[in-house]
Amino acid sequence: GVKFAAFCQDSNPIHTSPLLAKYAFGYERDIAHGMWAVGRAMPAIEARAGVSLTPVAEQHRTDQDPMT
Repeated sequence: GVKFAAFCQDSNPIHTSPLLAKYAFGYERDIAHGMWAVGRAMPAIEARAGVSLTPVAEQHRTDQDPMT
């Protein structure tokens, strides 16, 4: 929700407002940020697969960084 939106600087109301997410976007309620969902899922995936996904996640983050 709101705390994660502030942390990642993405204040899209689809993530922070159940009412706006429902009436403006058609969702039942506000939805989780994709990065929050990945962060929650990674430990379970790593445990099940027996591998670390951290290098993959770090490479993806690097590829997505804006060029300066």
